[in-house]
Amino acid sequence: MAGRPIPVPAGMDPLRFESLPASTRVGIRVDHMSKVYRGEGGCFGKRAQRAVDDLSFDAQQNGITSLLGHNGAGKTTTIGVLTGLLPPTEGTAYVWGRDVRTSITAIREGLGICPQHNVLFESLTVEEHMVFCARLRCIPPKQLDRVITKYLRCGACKYVCFECVHVCLCLCFCLCLCLRVSEGM
Repeated sequence: MAGRPIPVPAGMDPLRFESLPASTRVGIRVDHMSKVYRGEGGCFGKRAQRAVDDLSFDAQQNGITSLLGHNGAGKTTTIGVLTGLLPPTEGTAYVWGRDVRTSITAIREGLGICPQHNVLFESLTVEEHMVFCARLRCIPPKQLDRVITKYLRCGACKYVCFECVHVCLCLCFCLCLCLRVSEGM
């Protein structure tokens, strides 16, 4: 999927928007996506809560894109839609050209997610977490051994920290969506 200019929303400053060059390979395209939580009692009473409002962006394949915003801005909801945990209310999103509404099974085959809260086993080492993750994904042992050699035994992950483990675990995936607190950014 190639990049294309996303129209600047009415009333917004065009200098605050950047389009990818036409030759860019797009990994994720969010196209006028909205998510509304229907209030049926619950914590919002009877009122509907709009968590994402007409969001559009392209994320470069083999690049890093960050969703930054205050609490309640819709970052986690957007990730939820991209991973198929939540359906979009309006619009859609595409991962590798596949629509999240109709092709989520195919998308998930190469998708990894690092949740905001630690879901790892405290008693396992970084290498043991990588082996565990790889076995869940049916990664061949020789392929995993190359990754372990490249990233662990060379010293790239010399210090065991959860961010490092998250990165290492995601090496088994083609696309990694991270929900991490961005302290110090």
